[in-house]
Amino acid sequence: MKKAFALILGMAFLSIACTAPKVQPVDNANSQLADDEKRYWQETAKDQEILDKTGFILENPEVENYLQEVMDSLIAPGTTGNVYYKIKIIKDPAINALSFPNGVICIHTGMLARFENEAQLAAVMAHEAIHAKNRHGLAKWRDLKSRSAIYASMGLGSAGAYTGGLISAMGTLSLAYSVAGFSRELEQEADEQGFALMVQAGYAPGECVKAFKHLKQWAKENESKEPYFFGSHPALDDRITNFNRLVRQHRGNGQAGITNQEKYTAIIRELILLNASLNLDEGHFKFAEKEVRHYLELVPDSGAAHCLLGEICLERNEEGDLKKAGDFFLQAIKLSPAFAPSHRGLGTVYLKQDQCQSAKTCFEDYLALLPEARDKAYLDQYIEECAR
Repeated sequence: MKKAFALILGMAFLSIACTAPKVQPVDNANSQLADDEKRYWQETAKDQEILDKTGFILENPEVENYLQEVMDSLIAPGTTGNVYYKIKIIKDPAINALSFPNGVICIHTGMLARFENEAQLAAVMAHEAIHAKNRHGLAKWRDLKSRSAIYASMGLGSAGAYTGGLISAMGTLSLAYSVAGFSRELEQEADEQGFALMVQAGYAPGECVKAFKHLKQWAKENESKEPYFFGSHPALDDRITNFNRLVRQHRGNGQAGITNQEKYTAIIRELILLNASLNLDEGHFKFAEKEVRHYLELVPDSGAAHCLLGEICLERNEEGDLKKAGDFFLQAIKLSPAFAPSHRGLGTVYLKQDQCQSAKTCFEDYLALLPEARDKAYLDQYIEECAR
């Protein structure tokens, strides 16, 4: 998934952190593409085609329709010329979002799993929508002289030394744009106008501050630099300060308004478990366990969640984890006997404990429930060896 995350980041909205000439926002009266803008759209269209073929787009009609409804509440369809807002979900545990000039906005599962309510999500969507509507990417595009200028602005010299095989897969231009980020001026414009969209749609203004605090906390927990989407243009602390100012200027205390927390949780909750699995794939055991336990607060009798806790313990393999894993798998089987992975997990625990016959029984139960399992050949061989 690390390579996958780099790939997704490489497809972020095209821009670099430099002063760019002003362009007119898109609306029904101003949507004609100039020749260079057509080339710009063609470049980003290639990135979208690659993204659609990677397998990292989550297909979940219920969640997609819900996110699209939120987007449509912020900007009415048919009011922004040839920019048609469409929401896609990227299966990636990082808290991130990106947009394309044609209005496609991609939200990571990591962001959806982390946020608490619809208003926080609306704050991010509105921000991204303004980037597309105000042609921020085009302004940057016109300000660039060559790809070598991008590398120089980033201090790369050679992009290949930075990204390895990503360049051949994606093309360096999109990668360079996403790493460099937007200028302070354009990010502030997106913050302020996005805030106005959010308030106009009736959302609680104070939730935008909470959204950015979630991002700051994630960056701190991840012991990494701030997420690209919310990078140092301006830094997160500056962004939070800016949103606090906007909230203070708004009528009321900033809390009155729509949050739709219950609806958001009901629709998004399965993505919490999915994102925990993605974090496990990345080796982010702390994040994965935290998300599973959050999910269990919502669905305490989930066999799949207990199974995932067992898998986290197996992968982490710290002192006492093997016993914990066995206990989680046993609880998972008790709650959901037909959930095949729990039987395989328990079999793996028994195998590590040299309990051959118990492992054999668990693997047989697993294959009975999942006869076309991808690891069937390996387990069949093990079962045969135990039978001797």
